[in-house]
Amino acid sequence: MNNKFLNLFFGVFTGIGAIFLMAGIAVFVGKSGYQNKIETVGTISKIVPKKTSHYSGSKHEDSPAVYVQYTVDEKVYEARLNGYTSSFYVGKEISIYYDKNRPHEIGSKAIDRFLILLFLGLGFLFFSIGLSGFLVRSHQKKFKNSLKMSGQKIYAAYVKTIKNTSLTVNGQNPYRILCEWTNPATGEKRTFQSKNLWTDPEGIILQKNIETFPVYLGKKNKYVVDTDALEKME
Repeated sequence: MNNKFLNLFFGVFTGIGAIFLMAGIAVFVGKSGYQNKIETVGTISKIVPKKTSHYSGSKHEDSPAVYVQYTVDEKVYEARLNGYTSSFYVGKEISIYYDKNRPHEIGSKAIDRFLILLFLGLGFLFFSIGLSGFLVRSHQKKFKNSLKMSGQKIYAAYVKTIKNTSLTVNGQNPYRILCEWTNPATGEKRTFQSKNLWTDPEGIILQKNIETFPVYLGKKNKYVVDTDALEKME
């Protein structure tokens, strides 16, 4: 998993989030014009069990179709509702609305609100994950460039490569490089960790006989391990 994959990964999350957000807004706009809607109480007349269909070898189950009987101007109508919940059963009375110009079209404000909140909630979640990924990567790049311009450059000896088990993406853990440096002025030893690398660098390090990595030191013990040489070899 390299930088291109991560950009695609976060891009997919951002795109899915945008689609859900637009769907939520579309439902909100489509259901917001209630001036032509008349509220009434209907009775669930039947619930047609969900059907199982097959798409590309996988099963897909549609939601049960819920039909409601209601009366408009002493005329009884039966129409399919725009959704389903597990609390529905035949004979249950529920609040619905119908279009005064097309009384055979019905809906439920409760279901409308649920759909709007569902789409907007999922959209915000996916969009936030994708956007956060891009922002974090952008911040890391700016921070690295800033330290390379103004920080103290040292060379730290390569120690080993470890897995960052605290992070898992797509069932894979990233790698980090550990390197060590001794301050010649104080004799103090410091250990540095690189950023997450999504390709195991051990083979490249051994092949190229890399013994040290550039490290840029900043204020308040901040630092960046420069792994550009590895990334250019991927």
